[in-house]
Amino acid sequence: MKSNFTKTGLNLLIVVTLLLTNIATAQTLVDVTVSSNVFTSSSITINAGDTVRWTNTGGSHNVNGTTETFSSNPESFGNAIATEWVYTFVFTAPGTYNYQCDVHVGSGMIGDITVLSDTGIEDNSEPTNKAISNIYPVPASEYVVIELSQELLLLNTKLTVVIYDLTGREIARDENIRGFTLTYDTESWSNSMYIFHLLSDTEIIETGKIIMQ
Repeated sequence: MKSNFTKTGLNLLIVVTLLLTNIATAQTLVDVTVSSNVFTSSSITINAGDTVRWTNTGGSHNVNGTTETFSSNPESFGNAIATEWVYTFVFTAPGTYNYQCDVHVGSGMIGDITVLSDTGIEDNSEPTNKAISNIYPVPASEYVVIELSQELLLLNTKLTVVIYDLTGREIARDENIRGFTLTYDTESWSNSMYIFHLLSDTEIIETGKIIMQ
């Protein structure tokens, strides 16, 4: 039976403060359009921790970057053949990645991604302290709460939270956020780790993890 969300219960939860990411070195969301048997752009360069989002605007396609197909890829990524889909993947391992559409590889529907090492925050940079304040419970089971810092909502930008599973599939999204607290019903989520991005406009300013158990 689902338990009540009470103040006493909250006091027993473990609250984790996430590490803030400096906006000057914020992670980036890069879009690739899938249409007319071509990936646009077919060749991109990103930094470790950046996200690539493929959007299929027409036809039956997929993204196949598995190590079974491309043995030199540092890690596997990809989705199933279908129409009208959006697929995202967070690249954490530096290196060169190749991928293809299995349906149209004979027509030259291929792409490549170069992932550069994350250089980190420079010594003279200062943290903004304007992102996530808390996320709880850890681990989560029935719900998870993401709390934004009060200063973040004063930036007058479009704030978005997107949550992905480990395959890169988007499972939740909140756009044009105006409140301090976001609560997600997670009873249907599998016991696994999930990644969420906090975006200011289209720039990722923080990445965090949600552990389900």
